[in-house]
Amino acid sequence: MALAEDELRRAHRYGRPICVGMADLDNFKGINDGHGHAVGDRVLQSLAELFGHTLRQSDWVCRYGGEEFVLLLSETTAAQAKIVANQLRRAVEQAEVLPWGSMTISIGVCDVRQVPDLETWFSGADAALYAAKDLGRNRVELAEPLATLAPESERAHWRTYAGRR
Repeated sequence: MALAEDELRRAHRYGRPICVGMADLDNFKGINDGHGHAVGDRVLQSLAELFGHTLRQSDWVCRYGGEEFVLLLSETTAAQAKIVANQLRRAVEQAEVLPWGSMTISIGVCDVRQVPDLETWFSGADAALYAAKDLGRNRVELAEPLATLAPESERAHWRTYAGRR
């Protein structure tokens, strides 16, 4: 989180583009429930390796909890981030990370220029992630535009939407 906070401050100070992405494995609970946590852990390890091979050297990825990952895409506009996220999504879909085949991920992306702070940045990406899930999974969605100085009532929309599972 410290890295994300530093990158957020740097982007705001120098006007540099940067996006955060939230990636979630589609239907991962079924893997753990049906095949055990040892298989689920191997899947997560395989995906982490795939992310490392697929993302650019300037990008950062970390496990955020459960089957969620945070992507930090430096020097990347929202349009560019959507391209990067779709490349990652397709790489996961085409890889055989499961013993019986492939799986999919959904990704939500939020541009730093839309937000005033780290919490709102992550909330925007999380809301976009759940929009991708609601729209059928295995897709990338961008966070809704939000003015930098949006009132709390508008930011609450993201938190409310992000809370839906």
